[in-house]
Amino acid sequence: MAESWRQIKIGTGPEVELWSLVLLALDIDHRLRHAETAWEVWCPESKVLAAEYELAAFEAENTAWPPPEIYSPALKTGPLPVLSAAALSVFYAFTGPWGGALSRAGDVNRQAILEHGEWWRLVTGLTLHADFNHLLGNVIIGALVMYYLAQETGGGAACLLAVVVGAAANLCNTLLQADYYQSLGFSTSVFAMIGAMAGLRITNWDRGLKAALGPLGAGLALLAMLGMGGRHTDVGAHAWGLALGVPAGILCRAVRNRPLAPSRIGWQSLWGLIALLIVTGAWYLAWP
Repeated sequence: MAESWRQIKIGTGPEVELWSLVLLALDIDHRLRHAETAWEVWCPESKVLAAEYELAAFEAENTAWPPPEIYSPALKTGPLPVLSAAALSVFYAFTGPWGGALSRAGDVNRQAILEHGEWWRLVTGLTLHADFNHLLGNVIIGALVMYYLAQETGGGAACLLAVVVGAAANLCNTLLQADYYQSLGFSTSVFAMIGAMAGLRITNWDRGLKAALGPLGAGLALLAMLGMGGRHTDVGAHAWGLALGVPAGILCRAVRNRPLAPSRIGWQSLWGLIALLIVTGAWYLAWP
């Protein structure tokens, strides 16, 4: 006696083709039938329960697929990443390695900051480097990181974030160090920008904890690989840069569709000018 068949699903052509592929992969017998306005999937009575279960599991597993695209303003990064790297290099040509008059006047010095109120050092210290190798590493990695961050926030906003969050990270780190603490280097800002890129992506909570916190794990991995080696590496400054960069990135994502958002092309020059004025003003106060 021939086995009866039952209709189990109705859908559009692309949907039915996908369901058919699932059933074929599981070796479940089925037929497709074209109705007046849709396509139907039919299965033998003995296969109905298995087919319905597998298709329901497939649809549940792929409810959030394809994943939502991360919005990107598709901004031009402009010349600021390259100009920032060039500015650090030119500045090093004037200041020289750590120990000169300018580096002593502008490095992150805990006693000078907390006891003498020389808060500008939190900014000026970002522009100084201990030696040429220190400069070279920060210029190459810093320009690369700023380039990718600027694609999402704009070049001016990326520069402002590097300066402000870098200075804030220097402050947090300085408050926890011993009285003799001294530091300098743009790497604090580099990790602030890395943290910001992670923060820009910590939003997909609907796809689970792993998907949401994956970018943060990537940032921590970069900290472990790039920010914790070497006898003179300031791990605290790097860690604070990453830690403060994450909420800064989340904030950028929250406001970048607003009228005054950092990603608005018309505002990029302003953000870049503010960053320049902060650095220039800090050095005006620090100049020996």
